[in-house]
Amino acid sequence: MFDNLKVTADPSRAPERPASWYVVTDQGVVLAGPYDDRADARMAYDVVVAELRHDLMRARKSGQFIHERVAAVGVRWGRTVGAWGGFEAATPPST
Repeated sequence: MFDNLKVTADPSRAPERPASWYVVTDQGVVLAGPYDDRADARMAYDVVVAELRHDLMRARKSGQFIHERVAAVGVRWGRTVGAWGGFEAATPPST
């Protein structure tokens, strides 16, 4: 039925962007960003973590599970890459 259907990642749909600050998980999932400075990313981190805790508590997840998921979120310097916007960490510029 779908013999002729091909799905490819078109690199033109994912232009390379300069590195910035992001709120991401330890698995490289971008939750917020990009931000020009770390302070803005840190404020976004606080909002993201509060919402994550609220959602997990409402879903009646265990305290240990909530702690592990929150601990997996951080503010990191890098860029999104690929058609799906995966996160690639980089060394932040020195200030």
